[in-house]
Amino acid sequence: MRSRAFIVAEAANPANRVVFVNSDIGFADSGIRRGVIQKLSSLYPGVYDDTNVGISGTHSHAGVGGYIENFLPQLTSLGFVQETYDAIVKGTVKAIVDAHNSLSPGSLSFGTTEVRHVETAI
Repeated sequence: MRSRAFIVAEAANPANRVVFVNSDIGFADSGIRRGVIQKLSSLYPGVYDDTNVGISGTHSHAGVGGYIENFLPQLTSLGFVQETYDAIVKGTVKAIVDAHNSLSPGSLSFGTTEVRHVETAI
């Protein structure tokens, strides 16, 4: 299971950045996000916080359970498992640190298109 982190930073103002993480977990739980941001805040004070870090889960059913704060999802894993939570936070932070350490100049663009003549099957 992996977390993949992508950072987009403004060259003229490197403090102006956003991080997107895609993790191979069932859900991107708010507790995981808080744990990741807490560790990043100690590693990079003033750089990463609640306003510029986004974490998404692939909704994988192949991963571990026990890391979600809410009661209902905990039922299937027989409760919260601290070791699982810690491993997910540690791996996600490592992905962000690796992305942070490999920042290089690049460009970002977007486009739009119109899809025509789309037929739906019933």
